[in-house]
Amino acid sequence: MKSIYSVFYNKLPKEKSLLLPEKTTKLVTFLNPYYIETLKDMAELYEKFDYICSDGILPVWMNQLWGVEKTERISFDMTSLAKEVFEYCSINGDGVYFIGSEVEKIDSFINVIRKNYPFLNIKGWHHGYIKERFDDMVKIIMSSKANVVIIGMGAPIQDQFAVYLKDKGFSGCVYTCGGFFHQTTERLNYYPEWINNWNLRTLYRLIHERYVWGRVFRYYPRFIVFYSMFLFNICRNKG
Repeated sequence: MKSIYSVFYNKLPKEKSLLLPEKTTKLVTFLNPYYIETLKDMAELYEKFDYICSDGILPVWMNQLWGVEKTERISFDMTSLAKEVFEYCSINGDGVYFIGSEVEKIDSFINVIRKNYPFLNIKGWHHGYIKERFDDMVKIIMSSKANVVIIGMGAPIQDQFAVYLKDKGFSGCVYTCGGFFHQTTERLNYYPEWINNWNLRTLYRLIHERYVWGRVFRYYPRFIVFYSMFLFNICRNKG
């Protein structure tokens, strides 16, 4: 079985335009070093995705350091892919279904999105507490006639549901988005512009989301070591 590092590396998109909605089934998810390290035993699940984006700048810097293929940080938020997907869907009329977060938070998120994207064709939304209701949610989403589904339930359940949705016959684009709904309940842009410009999103979250400290200091050093070993082997084999 392939390692999570191999799956992650091989599924990185060459360019962001490949991720925009199309008339084909496509699964797109996003992993950062924390999830890569904690989901090492689930490489088989992530092998089923069409693309896995680097939800963080660290893997991008490491790829550049080792001189492997150029990649970019792509997250499903307003600093990156979410903005482009919403604009694309607003222009082309693609129906979008949102699922994730708590009842109050997903409702607040929808209000923010509607104010900023009045032409976005929202087919429906639902909270993310569906662990025992995958089949019910598949029926609801399929009956909504949505072309695009955006799932924000945290890994790995959001990824499991994305794959399940495709396996049950959904023929559109599915994106996971982690905590995007939660971050967008009051305003459209969670990060200040200068934070984005300097790639300081992790630092910003360390200040505003205290639980991130444990993730960064416990798992990021492991990722640096093991991903460096993986990249070293790539470079050696190419040489």
